[in-house]
Amino acid sequence: QMDDLRRAQLARVSPVSFLFDQPRMVAGFPVAVLGAGVLAFGREWRAYRLVGWTGIVAFVSLILLRGKSYYAGPLYPVLLGAGAVMLERVGKPLWGGAVRWGLVGLMIGYLALLFPLGLPLLRPGTMERYLAAIGLQSTAGTNIGVRERIPQDYADMLNWKEQVAEVARVYNGLPQEDRERAVILASNYGEAGAIDFYGEGYGLPPARAFVGTYWFFGPGELPGDVRVLHGFSEDDFSNSCETLDPAGYITHPFAVAEQRDLTIFVCRGPSQTLQEVWPSLEGEN
Repeated sequence: QMDDLRRAQLARVSPVSFLFDQPRMVAGFPVAVLGAGVLAFGREWRAYRLVGWTGIVAFVSLILLRGKSYYAGPLYPVLLGAGAVMLERVGKPLWGGAVRWGLVGLMIGYLALLFPLGLPLLRPGTMERYLAAIGLQSTAGTNIGVRERIPQDYADMLNWKEQVAEVARVYNGLPQEDRERAVILASNYGEAGAIDFYGEGYGLPPARAFVGTYWFFGPGELPGDVRVLHGFSEDDFSNSCETLDPAGYITHPFAVAEQRDLTIFVCRGPSQTLQEVWPSLEGEN
């Protein structure tokens, strides 16, 4: 799985960026480090030693395999819990209420500053200005080395309903004979997932895609004599269709690059049926 991701998404992810992103992602990162240490090495924590080492091994594995920063997220609840208990035991005799509440206030302030980066509380334009104001435009970098206007996780939430509405307009605008044999083919799992999620309300059939685990669902029963192509470029099918006509267009200024300007094509008379070509498409993305 990581090998597939490395070829498609993780080529520009570095161990250094992974490490630097952890405190930015988790306000209590030092507490989690303390938790991992006491769970793995603390005498009083022997019963939980496997938990500590599991966290450490998983974290180091993600560094070596060049995982994305948030892949480490599930490790933190238990490590933060153990670190907080240890911090309370050691620190209680050493500091008073002012220090304790000062640390709590500092953590809350840090969380408040970064909160819009974790949840889409701000409108896209406001988010772009907020990143500039706090000097964190670097968080808008993508896993392919491109800097977007807003963070990729936020940008990836945009434009899906509009995409499906436009696909439905193209599909439902086909002549009845074409619509009965048409297959909707998406270029990635986001587009296919959006069609499957919202498409029922528009009377759309399930999307087909030869990417990721979508490939295992197969091409379906229809040969794909007529294909509604979503997310592809004209060059992808120019040599394999008798006719290839642009039939729809979607854009969004804050969407990620690959979803920002999309043309929907209708392919008629492909040189091979989907059933014939499907086995050769395994692992395309």
